[in-house]
Amino acid sequence: MHRTIGIGIPTALYAFTMFVATSTAPLRAQWLYMAGSNTIQQYESRAGVLTFVGSRTIIPGWVTFPENELALDARHNVLYTTNWNGTTTIISAFRVAQDGTLTLIDSLRSTVHIPDGAIVDPTGRFLYVGD
Repeated sequence: MHRTIGIGIPTALYAFTMFVATSTAPLRAQWLYMAGSNTIQQYESRAGVLTFVGSRTIIPGWVTFPENELALDARHNVLYTTNWNGTTTIISAFRVAQDGTLTLIDSLRSTVHIPDGAIVDPTGRFLYVGD
């Protein structure tokens, strides 16, 4: 089972949203996911050393603003992202593998204008995105 901690880090320009996911034995690794402008950066921590794993584009061809959010379901199997390009918000869902890799499940257009916070209800059935 994974554990997660959601953290918002304010910067001079905008806030990053990140999540830490912890694996079960025998991997004993932790992953940090950070939302950027149409990207998810992934870091791995083993024995207290944080290593950049890679960055993936969420929506190919999109230029987005940094007002993107991350939310992880209660079972820590699905990571949701919001992307806003100035006129349209797209919500994407990614499967979180046991080794921390992300696989796109689907992306959908949302009626949310500018995403401002995202959270998954404890049952994992609903994703709430602030506007």
